[in-house]
Amino acid sequence: MRTESAVSKLLVKNLMNSGKVYLVTGAGAGIGRALVEYLSADPGSTVYAGVRDLRRAKSEYGNTSARIVYLDVNKEESIKKAVSSIEKKEGKIDVLINNAGYGLYGPFEEISDKNFRLQFETNFFSCLRLIRLILPGMRKHRQGMIVNVTSVLGRMVLPTGSAYSASKFALEGFSEALRYEVSPFGVNVVIVEPGLVKTNFKKNMDRKSVDASSPYAFFGRRMSNDYSSFTTSAESAARRIARISKKSYPGVRYRVGWDAHLYHFLLLFLPDRFVDLLFRFLVNRFHRAHEREIQSAVRAQ
Repeated sequence: MRTESAVSKLLVKNLMNSGKVYLVTGAGAGIGRALVEYLSADPGSTVYAGVRDLRRAKSEYGNTSARIVYLDVNKEESIKKAVSSIEKKEGKIDVLINNAGYGLYGPFEEISDKNFRLQFETNFFSCLRLIRLILPGMRKHRQGMIVNVTSVLGRMVLPTGSAYSASKFALEGFSEALRYEVSPFGVNVVIVEPGLVKTNFKKNMDRKSVDASSPYAFFGRRMSNDYSSFTTSAESAARRIARISKKSYPGVRYRVGWDAHLYHFLLLFLPDRFVDLLFRFLVNRFHRAHEREIQSAVRAQ
């Protein structure tokens, strides 16, 4: 049975978490959509879903209290209009969840500078643009939370992930520095690192095709794996992020998904040299297997 003091603390906590205004980017599908639906179930919260396809979103979000706003994170004018309209209606944005992003994969030599930059524009610079616009209001109200959704691949790397991991590593470093800068103003910056989540992320991934004549052709088959047995559901990830966004005193980073926790502990306890040797062994194994396949095909002709 709760004591009077415990009940009072619980009521205070609930009051602090009520009446918050959320902006979630990349809310058209996947984690973003599940997150908006979950947050919208709280009658005390006002949730804005930033989407690129307004017509589709309005029909799919019909049964929720979510408010749909056009927001293409790669278009600065779209970002400015979205933030301005929300702040004009609500007077504030309490929680920004930078969730929009995509994965660009392929051997570095076969990724153009243009595509590499576009990966950073979406996964990194769009977050900076939104934060620049929203921070003044948060400082004015002496409260706020910025949740930057990075990835477990913002702390570790996989072959063919140079562009994606680089963008997420950058967002991790930026988030930590910003956290210290804005803490005197009552603003929290939190990093969320999902592992593999069951969404259309893999389907929508920009995989640079590896031609059969490429020296990196042995990566082709590996890039097509979906690793579905390792995934966490979007709903489960959304619940976790929603709970994090309601914390009064959040930590620096949180992992989402059992695989993210596993990778974290492996990197924590295994020496860097061991991890390096393991990946080099696996890549060399893939390469040798590919060469044997080529030799077998030549002999069969």
